[in-house]
Amino acid sequence: PTAKFTRLTEIGFYLQILGEVVLGSLDNGMTRGEALQEILTVLNTLTQLQNPANGGRLGLLRTAYNLDPALQPGTTEIGFGENVNLSQSIAVMVGILQTVILPASLQAIEANVIAAAEIFLDNQTTGYQQFYDSGAGKFHAVYNTASSQYTPNFYIDRLANEFRSGVAFVVTRYPGISVNAWNNLVTVNRTYQDQFGQNVTNLVPFDGGAFQMFWPLLWSDEQDRASM
Repeated sequence: PTAKFTRLTEIGFYLQILGEVVLGSLDNGMTRGEALQEILTVLNTLTQLQNPANGGRLGLLRTAYNLDPALQPGTTEIGFGENVNLSQSIAVMVGILQTVILPASLQAIEANVIAAAEIFLDNQTTGYQQFYDSGAGKFHAVYNTASSQYTPNFYIDRLANEFRSGVAFVVTRYPGISVNAWNNLVTVNRTYQDQFGQNVTNLVPFDGGAFQMFWPLLWSDEQDRASM
């Protein structure tokens, strides 16, 4: 049978798409007002899912949710990566809205959308703070609600990882989390030799996937930063 579910990353990208519709850079058939109302509906639903009765924990959400039945937790795992992907997308969406000059008739709902986004993000504060392991100087990767513990010895620990910009976002936005979570990301290199015998040093993703290198560009401007 076909599984009907969605993940937090996909929900976040949907919000970014809707933000682009409001900006006027994308046409998906919605008006600006319809896109804003859809964003508000999604944010309100996500905030409801933060409630422990709906599977949330300290403001963080389960990694995946079933769509049939609707919005039932599809896993016992709360993943740092999926949550930060969603958080970044919400922040990007807010940034898009703040660049748009909307007609007066839409400014009230725009303000409501931005307020709802900030409420959702603020609700995550304690969850992200507890994901940080001060002893290891890194973020845990997964909390399992079935065992009520973080997966042992499983950390967000590589720079070449699709969640690296999420680490930077959480360290920057939320208080009480050491910058060591970013500074301790490990850089692993390998040398590739081309057909001419020239050696090329590459930054290595944790399991070789190119998307782990490039996904952060969907949220941040790494290419514009010389240090990266």
